[in-house]
Amino acid sequence: MKKRWAVFALLLAVIVFSSGCTLRVGEDKNESRFTIQVEPEGSKAIADWKAVSLRVAEYYILPSNRSIFMTKERTLILLKASNDVVNMSAFPLGNNTYLIPTYSTDTGFKKGWNHVSLLIRFKNGTPGSLDLLWRGKPSESVMQEVHFSVEEVENGYRLTPVGLSVSEFSAFGKTYRILILPPDTPSNLSLPDTEDYLVLWTNKTLTVPLTNTRKSGDTIVVVTQPIAAIYVASNEGLAFFDKLQFPYEEFEKG
Repeated sequence: MKKRWAVFALLLAVIVFSSGCTLRVGEDKNESRFTIQVEPEGSKAIADWKAVSLRVAEYYILPSNRSIFMTKERTLILLKASNDVVNMSAFPLGNNTYLIPTYSTDTGFKKGWNHVSLLIRFKNGTPGSLDLLWRGKPSESVMQEVHFSVEEVENGYRLTPVGLSVSEFSAFGKTYRILILPPDTPSNLSLPDTEDYLVLWTNKTLTVPLTNTRKSGDTIVVVTQPIAAIYVASNEGLAFFDKLQFPYEEFEKG
């Protein structure tokens, strides 16, 4: 295991601060503080929750020691379902814990709030739904880094991963890890593989086109190019969180 990890410049980054956030059903006028609202009819399905701000730092190392650096913050929310819930339309992490799909949020449900709707099935067979709203920035933060070596080739940019960090946070008495995996990682990846997951990047080279636009008749179409996938892992489950897209705009700036 140690030999496989040595293939990369391993960057350990675990930054954790206390949260102190509370579940609220009413209105909160302090928009800077992270706040979650659950519509009353869905509140019985939630026993607890945890939110962290995931900050992903991307480094692109080009020839002549030139580099491009960018960061993006994402809100990561785990829900602990009540004992009455058997399943919900979120990503399971085991022990009745779910990662909600914040990448597909809708901001039109309530002005100033992010929103996602989840379907629920209770143990008695009754279906239900849950409207979750949130705003503000979580006070707990986790930092993740990924480094790519970039070479411009005839048909695009060739990316080779040269460094990945290993980050983790705690929730509901358990430890969860942030994993950055190749974009073609199978969704049924077995958990033992995640313990030595850096080996999945061994000899892995990605090539993306020189441009993310193509012409379709008189229309210019913008195409995203995923170069990595972000997962959250526990000892009991693996849940997809978001994708890293190749930053064409940053490369076009020169």
